[in-house]
Amino acid sequence: MLRAEGNPAAFGKTCNVASEEITTLDDFVRLVAEILGKPDPVVPVPHAVLSKEAPWYRPTFAHRFVTDITRIKQDLGFSPAPLVQWLTETVQWHLEAGLDPSGGYDRRTEEISLAWSISRANESRLRGT
Repeated sequence: MLRAEGNPAAFGKTCNVASEEITTLDDFVRLVAEILGKPDPVVPVPHAVLSKEAPWYRPTFAHRFVTDITRIKQDLGFSPAPLVQWLTETVQWHLEAGLDPSGGYDRRTEEISLAWSISRANESRLRGT
């Protein structure tokens, strides 16, 4: 942002600030878990099960999207940090900041319960029990 302040190349323009790396939401969540030293928290839920058991659920990021950072790189010399680096720094900052949990998760308990239920069913199926 400091490169944009007072820089004529930035006047009247909007620039995307993002990573060059493309990742799925699942892989992003897995990376956060790895940084925190936690096991893989991703539980694949078939769409039919999700529709039946949690019809209220609407995934925030159902599709991949790629942000074009060409303008900020060319006009302002932006060079993004590698995903693992900036995510590790961001996670560490949040841990040290002692922030309250974010709101807006009225059904979080239901989501976790459904994920555990499906996870246990998948494990039983794999064991043949």
